[in-house]
Amino acid sequence: MHDRVLIVGAGPVGLVAAANLLRHGIPVTVLEAGADLSTESRASTFHPPTLDMLDELGVLQPLLDQGLIAPKFQYRSHAGVMATFDFGLIADATRHPYRVQCEQSKLTRIMLDRLSTDRNFEIEFSSPVSTVTNSANGAEIAIDRDGRNEKRSYPWVIGADGARSNVRNSLGIPFEGFTWPERYLVVSTTFDFMKIIPGLVSVSYVADPLRWFFLLQIPGLWRVMFRVAAEESDEFALSRNFTRQLMSEISAEMGSVEVAHTTLYRVHQRVAGTYARIACFSLAMQPTSIIRLAAWA
Repeated sequence: MHDRVLIVGAGPVGLVAAANLLRHGIPVTVLEAGADLSTESRASTFHPPTLDMLDELGVLQPLLDQGLIAPKFQYRSHAGVMATFDFGLIADATRHPYRVQCEQSKLTRIMLDRLSTDRNFEIEFSSPVSTVTNSANGAEIAIDRDGRNEKRSYPWVIGADGARSNVRNSLGIPFEGFTWPERYLVVSTTFDFMKIIPGLVSVSYVADPLRWFFLLQIPGLWRVMFRVAAEESDEFALSRNFTRQLMSEISAEMGSVEVAHTTLYRVHQRVAGTYARIACFSLAMQPTSIIRLAAWA
């Protein structure tokens, strides 16, 4: 039995969970399926409550150094600004009345740099956890590594291994909800939209009866997200011609801009049926030992 908390997944959720445990002196092991931290851009916005939390963990300043502060956001149409919202109006409710635009892959590296100096922290890469089962003393896990199936036991396991979580699935925890039928295309470009759209701020949502989109600025790039219609195939949506068409709809001069990368994805509206799967213990045990958390999906 390893006398540590095990966290499955070294994304932002897993590493933030590790940081919170470590600041209370609790030893943590993180198992990550990948050979290194993910380099995918993915989410790129941090909201005020998250910034307050990251400040408490001592990692906010490095994120600010690598990110872009967005004190306002807009709702627009092609005709101009419909409404501007100023985060300064909630300064009495948060220490950080703004959004920060920065890829989550930068946060995970900031987190790992900080955690690696803590003697109670350890991380193992290329260590995918395939199953988790409850046991009399906590949780039994199986790791598929180097062609072998390794078994370990931990008193506590936190599953932070994403939407297809093996932790959640192996414990039979349902992931209830639905997937939206629409798909969304994210186009990243170095083109500066502020040059062609008067009064634009770093976060802007643009209403349109045919195809709405929004603009998010991150350091060195703008990300534009478009809705993809049901009749437009994945192959067509990812084609250069489609990207040119969409960008031209914003402005005629946008059809030839340089595109850094594109991503097509769906939105899932789901929630775990329970956030804990509890093992059963004898009532003869001490009250503090009766319940051990087997998973936090």
